[in-house]
Amino acid sequence: MSNQAIPSLEKYANLMIEKMKEVEASDWRKPWFSQQFRGLPQNLSGRKYNNLNKAMLYFLCEKYNYQTPIFLTFAQAQKKNVLIVKGQSSFPVSYYELNIKNLITGEQVTKEFYNSLNKIEQKKYKVIPFLRYFNVFNLDQTNFAEKYPEKWEIIKRQFCFTEPVNDGYRNQLIDQTIEKQTWVCPIELKEQNHAFYSPGTDSITLPTIKQFSNGKEFYYTALHEMAHSTGHPERLARKFGYQGTFLYAHEELIAELSSAVTGRDLGLAVLPRKENAQYLKGWLSEITNDSKYILNILQDVNKAVTMIEEGIGLNAEQSTTQEVINSPTPVMTEDEYLASKGYRDSFYSEPVLHKGIQKTARQQERLSSINIEKNKTYLTERSAIKEEYQNLLDRGEIRQPTRIERIIKAANGHSDLESTQAARRIALAEGISWQPERSDLPVICQYYYDTRQQLHARFFQEGHIYDHLVWHDNEKYILCTGSRATGNYTEHILPPEEILQINKLNGNMSQVELQSSGCKSLIGDVSHSSDQGQISSYRILDKSTGKMEPLNIDNIDLRMQPPEALKKLLSGQQAEMTTKSGITQMMGLSKSPAGWTLQVGKQSFNVVDNSIEI
Repeated sequence: MSNQAIPSLEKYANLMIEKMKEVEASDWRKPWFSQQFRGLPQNLSGRKYNNLNKAMLYFLCEKYNYQTPIFLTFAQAQKKNVLIVKGQSSFPVSYYELNIKNLITGEQVTKEFYNSLNKIEQKKYKVIPFLRYFNVFNLDQTNFAEKYPEKWEIIKRQFCFTEPVNDGYRNQLIDQTIEKQTWVCPIELKEQNHAFYSPGTDSITLPTIKQFSNGKEFYYTALHEMAHSTGHPERLARKFGYQGTFLYAHEELIAELSSAVTGRDLGLAVLPRKENAQYLKGWLSEITNDSKYILNILQDVNKAVTMIEEGIGLNAEQSTTQEVINSPTPVMTEDEYLASKGYRDSFYSEPVLHKGIQKTARQQERLSSINIEKNKTYLTERSAIKEEYQNLLDRGEIRQPTRIERIIKAANGHSDLESTQAARRIALAEGISWQPERSDLPVICQYYYDTRQQLHARFFQEGHIYDHLVWHDNEKYILCTGSRATGNYTEHILPPEEILQINKLNGNMSQVELQSSGCKSLIGDVSHSSDQGQISSYRILDKSTGKMEPLNIDNIDLRMQPPEALKKLLSGQQAEMTTKSGITQMMGLSKSPAGWTLQVGKQSFNVVDNSIEI
């Protein structure tokens, strides 16, 4: 165990001991977690902490009566120009990192590289998870409220707990789980005075909700028994002991904390079970004598809570996914932002040796030193762009994709890739619609202007020829088809190839924005001297800097590529492009001294993002 872990575990142990003594002093009438605020422990950007940290952070917030569950590191405080109040102490949070090495060469690789490999290639690497700790401070421990008073009031309102206590409380998620029997084992309601989980029959038996003095007590009990059921040999495989043994007491503590954390996430102040008072001394003794014991408990609680919350459908990210997806804020990962700026690779290199070019040792040494300097400059500039990306995130000008968006993106990758197939399987299992909406733009036969100089389009649809107006809205041309009365009214935004035909009709020789996405635009010069409307001099415009540079392409006709593929390229992603010879390849934009080029690449996707942000 690392030197960093020991003091962190001691803090965990001391906090747990304080809470247990507090519960005992209240004659087991005080809940594990009070409800001084709503919401989950998270950092300032809204990223939720994992279940490994939830219990400790809930305990900490209650101990010091913090107003919100928002925490930040010292470095994050500095970025926000926020000061830590003098005399305040930090608290450690833990998360898993992966050490990935090649079994033969011992070379260490990144998680992103490992996830880009297929299953056969991944077997050549050894993956070792290990815990890391970071120290965090609650917002109450900083001068955030003084520096940003308006933001502070918004945050307080966001986490203010206003739900009234009601004896007729019902929880829809747990009710549906029991009613539809979607839990990992059967749950039976009986008129009796005892609740229990039976490992032998792998089933839960509960009294009916009418037998409890209030609704919340029923759900406390249900969550406790559901926590026990996660330990079945075919699930998390915890060892169950007989009543009165160490293993039995160990399992009871896991069930107590798992139901308490899940209940708190549901907005319930879960009461400890008074019959477990007999195990309190044993729990305190184990935690006091061995600080690693609390880590083992928290790891088991983490797994149990994750299983329960997924089983009943409580998922904080999914509950807000639709709102986030519908947000107009541009979506971009750090890698995509780096690629859009021409810094896709993690290092800069040029070949020093080349066949047919003989160089002296001195020339080789000079070229090598030049390459080293170029690499240093490249890395410095790349770091600056990373900082720029983080600032955009903090200001809310861009956002990272949600888990569902990552799955949809990967599922639309090349069908031969294992990562694409894996993403499609996950989408199917979770009921996620990943297939893009297909355009139903009718076949347009002709554009013309009437006597009032209004633009019309004649188009063929469902066996008939129609004539409708085309509306010009800023840079967009919109064709409306169907009728609201018949329920098939549709607005079609005309694609670039149709806009070229309109420009040809206008008789313009113009610079046209062919496609746009994120901070990049594809620009071309359109000549209408021929029937085809030739495009020449492709260029890339960086909207953030206003700089326009040439796009050098060979063996690719951009006019023949789908608009979705061009959008992906401009946003820094790789896309399927078809060459003039009919070969389909994954390509991406790459920066070169002469401007921009198209570079053949490979898709890299992590279906399940298990990274933890502090």
